[in-house]
Amino acid sequence: MEQSKKKRKKRSYSAKKAYGFKVSGQTVPETTNTEAVEAKQKSNSNATTAEAEDDYVFESRKFVSDTMSRWCKDLLELPVYKDIARLCKNIRILDFRTDTILYQEDGLKDRGDIVYDILVVLAKELDGDSVLKIIEDNYYNYVTPGNGEVDTAEQLKAFFSNVKLPADCGTVRIIKCIQQEMISPGVKALRERIYSKFPYKDIKGTWEIYIEILATCVILVHTKWEQSHDSSNESYFKFQWELRLVFGRPFEATINIIDYEFHPGVPVEKQVRIKKLMSPFLPQKVEYTRVWKKAISEFNIHMDLPRLGQNLVIYSETGLSLIHI
Repeated sequence: MEQSKKKRKKRSYSAKKAYGFKVSGQTVPETTNTEAVEAKQKSNSNATTAEAEDDYVFESRKFVSDTMSRWCKDLLELPVYKDIARLCKNIRILDFRTDTILYQEDGLKDRGDIVYDILVVLAKELDGDSVLKIIEDNYYNYVTPGNGEVDTAEQLKAFFSNVKLPADCGTVRIIKCIQQEMISPGVKALRERIYSKFPYKDIKGTWEIYIEILATCVILVHTKWEQSHDSSNESYFKFQWELRLVFGRPFEATINIIDYEFHPGVPVEKQVRIKKLMSPFLPQKVEYTRVWKKAISEFNIHMDLPRLGQNLVIYSETGLSLIHI
């Protein structure tokens, strides 16, 4: 009798080991000791990764210091001649004092003429006649219109090398920021946080530069879109970062993600994790901006406006109540 029980017990164990056992109506394969150890290690690894992501602290002081160290280099030490020739068609100069566009490429000029226009506008707004005269008298002695990007870059290199623009003039201070080295500390910070988990690459043609002239300072902004390496519906995402440099007292530098998109097929869990990785660079206002940018047809305006309009107040610039329902 005892032997029979042992046999039945042994057969029961063998069946369980071979076919799995049932829990709440589902067959769950039994885990061997080796598999259990691997599963535990994987679980611990995931937990460690999650903890590392939670513990991440963006070293903003180091980022600002690294960015400023690049700006403090001499003009001829930087690849300005090469990058301004490449990026000139994506540069806009804005006057926030008068709400006007001082310069925007019109699609009719070649790169040599575009760079000339940019230098002239900056000299007029930031430096005055002395710097402006240096540019006007010498630029076309070195730069020949009608050349491509590479030839224009080489001619600009000769211009900057032979024509000594004052190192402390506003024009030089600004154009020193229009080059690849200036964005590298911010790009590196983003890659260290996001790229190692979800690799991405730049979207060609999306690098734009804005020079904003205010009454008290000048701000230079780089923006660019990146997209995931994996373009499948279950993994594709993209985001736009912004490097903002404020030339005032003191010098300020910030790197932020100002927009992002996921393919509708990306699982919610993955979206949450990617957004968590983005969070050190994601200002709260971005979520409000994303809502505001949606099409009006996506909102229940026809329902909410009549209901909320009862408490609507519109003020003039001087604070006078224009409408109070």
